Amino acid sequence: MTIQSSDKNRSKSGELTGRHVLLMLIAFFGVIISVNALFITKAVSSFTGEDVKKSYLQGLDYNTTIQTRSAQATLGWNVAANVVEASDQEQRFIVRISDADNTPIRQLSITGKFKRPTDLAKDESVSFTERGNGIYEARVKLPKGQWRLQAIANSADNNFRFENQFVIS
Repeated sequence: MTIQSSDKNRSKSGELTGRHVLLMLIAFFGVIISVNALFITKAVSSFTGEDVKKSYLQGLDYNTTIQTRSAQATLGWNVAANVVEASDQEQRFIVRISDADNTPIRQLSITGKFKRPTDLAKDESVSFTERGNGIYEARVKLPKGQWRLQAIANSADNNFRFENQFVIS
């Protein structure tokens, strides 16, 4: 009889009970819920929202945008933009604008924004100054990373919008 009694005690100690199953389920779903909560928090805190303000209204006005781009294409202007100097203090950006015959376009007023694709709060406004021969220069202090320049070149008769991508390293 003692032998049977010790066999029963042994089988009970290794047995899977309802309490074990409950604890395993609570642990499993606790880990899942915790990881999801972490991912949701990180996603919401790292994405600031729309990249374009009032995108719905811009969509309604898209035909005007198409006409503007078509008129701009008939100008035949070419834009070349580049970072010429880069340091931790500032970067020097050069923009060269020429017409279809590669003649430099002079006396333009160029303004724009350096936009960070991931964070609207880090956008930097910029104004270029003419250096002659269709070359315009701006000095800006931008942190390392990817940037997009969205600018408008205004002359007495025309407006020309352009975009360029830059990587500051």
